[in-house]
Amino acid sequence: PAAATAPSVEAAAPSAAAPVAPQKPAMSAAASAASVATRTPEQLARQVLEAFEGPIKPVRVGLMYRLAALLVAVVMVLLPVAYAGLIALVGWLVYLHAVHDVAIVGAVRGRGAIFALIVYLGPIVAGGILLVFMLKPFFAKPARRGRTRSLTATSDPLLFAFVERVCQSVGARRPKRIDVNCEVNASAGFRRGMLSMLGNDLVLTIGVPLAAGLNLNQFAGVLAHEFGHFTQGAGMRLTYIVRSISWWLTRVVYQRDVWDEWLVRWCKETDIRIGIVFYLARLFVWLTRKILWGLMLIGHAVAGFLLRQMEFAADRHEIRLVGSDVFESTARRLAVLNVAYSGAQSDLSDFYREGRLGDNLPKLLVANIGQIPAKILTRINEAIDDGKTGLLDTHPSDKDRIAAARRENAAGVFHFDAPATTLFDRFDALSENVTTDLYHGLFGKRFDPAIVRPVEQLLQRQGQDLEASKAATRYYQGMLSLVRPVWVPRTVDRAPADPREAAERLKRSRQEMLDAKDQYAEFFAQYDEADTQKLEADQAVAMFRAKSEVKPDDFSVPMTTRERARAVRERAETRQAAAGAKMQAFETALGERLIAAMELLYVPKVAARIENAPAIQSEVAAVLPVLAAVGRCCDAILQLRNDHAALAILVGKLQERPKDVFLADAVQAQAVEIQKQIERLIDGLNTVYYPFDHEKKRVTLREYALAGMPEEPTLAGIYHVAVALVKTLHELYYRMASRLAMTAERVESLLGLPPLPEPPQKEAEGQK
Repeated sequence: PAAATAPSVEAAAPSAAAPVAPQKPAMSAAASAASVATRTPEQLARQVLEAFEGPIKPVRVGLMYRLAALLVAVVMVLLPVAYAGLIALVGWLVYLHAVHDVAIVGAVRGRGAIFALIVYLGPIVAGGILLVFMLKPFFAKPARRGRTRSLTATSDPLLFAFVERVCQSVGARRPKRIDVNCEVNASAGFRRGMLSMLGNDLVLTIGVPLAAGLNLNQFAGVLAHEFGHFTQGAGMRLTYIVRSISWWLTRVVYQRDVWDEWLVRWCKETDIRIGIVFYLARLFVWLTRKILWGLMLIGHAVAGFLLRQMEFAADRHEIRLVGSDVFESTARRLAVLNVAYSGAQSDLSDFYREGRLGDNLPKLLVANIGQIPAKILTRINEAIDDGKTGLLDTHPSDKDRIAAARRENAAGVFHFDAPATTLFDRFDALSENVTTDLYHGLFGKRFDPAIVRPVEQLLQRQGQDLEASKAATRYYQGMLSLVRPVWVPRTVDRAPADPREAAERLKRSRQEMLDAKDQYAEFFAQYDEADTQKLEADQAVAMFRAKSEVKPDDFSVPMTTRERARAVRERAETRQAAAGAKMQAFETALGERLIAAMELLYVPKVAARIENAPAIQSEVAAVLPVLAAVGRCCDAILQLRNDHAALAILVGKLQERPKDVFLADAVQAQAVEIQKQIERLIDGLNTVYYPFDHEKKRVTLREYALAGMPEEPTLAGIYHVAVALVKTLHELYYRMASRLAMTAERVESLLGLPPLPEPPQKEAEGQK
């Protein structure tokens, strides 16, 4: 997470449309929150509900909407009819063959009779298998649903009153139930599926993280959008059927299960004279799925057209309730929330590696919003402004929706700028409950509530790491990189024999480092460029493997390609050796500077002036040897990175050419080689212990790096373990080096040495 506080993303995109109708002035979010805090619940409820100025102008559906509904109704009825007709056709053909071709068996005598029997029974068996595969989706079990948590008017009276007032404003029926979950989303649907189609038994589902990240205007707009769907009674019923059929066709085309595995195994393990029947069945299944794939695309395209029209209609309810400006701010805010949600999930993954989980994902999401760098916010807005709507998309692009909102030019009938969380009586408790529900869904019976910790504690540790990251940028002058790891001359666990000499050594090495910095930056750039060339050479080999015919017994590429890649790598290694020799002055000075500071940390007079010095000393004693150990593994880590990138290319090509046996063998061979690299790397980490606090007290780096990773040596497992191992060790290396830098800066400040200035941005961004 970045240090910069995120500016308002809503202000980042100027409107090129006509001026939007004026809206009521609103207090700032901070002032509004403070004002809300001083009101009694009764006052707050009254003021929120009185902020509704009346119903919106009714939304009329256009001709395109009606035409889309008619087209979808016709096409989506024809699709299952076509599928049923295909099943009937297969059954009829098998029947005709079984009844009219039975004479084949008696027409031949001797050994030919066996062949004739296979010719007669083969299509029957293959057709029967095909019918089973076509019928099995009807009997497939639905996906397991997680816990359903519902709110009541007693638990959250203001929320229910607010929902009712929004329904009145947009002319929608009230939902029979309000559910909550841990997603950045809200949805409206039928409470009991098909059983609710004839009535108005509707349910509203609110993502608690969504409420945590929006203000009341934006939240009201999101609800109005969902209730806009409620007003589309016939459309909602039609789209429910459309989505069900579309999902069903997708499952028929793509879902693979144990039956598919059996068929493949029978083909491989059965005598070819009998196995040809199973190969024939596989061919028929493949052809059938290709036909259904075409029907599926037709269904998605037609359904997407209607669903996009429904979204535009629902958007108009939102726009007319809260105004065009708020609609645009909400669209941009939702994009930010999704980025922050990904960051919060990544944080949870990091916490889990240390044997812990946060108790409040919505609170973690809010913390991540403030850590999004300004440049990422700019990219989010650029992605919105450049977005395009695809033919199969079920939602219009944000760009098209914002343009429609600007054309609507509405002022809105609701304006109350307060946090959306004010609608909930006990929002923190609710957030913790839905977070626990999420963990139960992810881990099932393996979830242990004992590892859940307050998010504040985890954020405090994260904040310390953030400060350490800033210190590392200054201390290493933007040159911290696993490509060229920090040189650790020795470990430290006691004070130096001569503290004055250690202090002089620190000052001298610090100056030597600064004197060599410019030359180091020049040669580091060359060293880093050579590392990139080695990566590209390995990827080039994979590309040629993917394009050429690779012999099963010779995992290679054409000689010219192999020699060219080898030459590129050799030149890159020569460049790295030459550059590395000229980088040692800086690295030696940096290592001596770091060690001198760590030695002085143990001097009683220095330790007495540093808060919590004993704990910091213990951390230093644990971190230094681990930093050195990971540094010694850097070549293996980088090679694993390269080989994983090559595997990714091969897998991508195999997806394009799934029948290419030679390419499949190349993928398998590359995966086996990566598995060996992983085993060698983690075996070397099996005697090195994780240097920071862990819930299990003492774990090896092997246990830490592989926490939560699949154990089965499948292709997917090897692929994910490789990328996770590289990422984990990379992040751990940076954390260790950063924590040491922060401690060293504290020691230097006691010697009267100010922190080094921030390096130029270009240098700081050179860290890898």
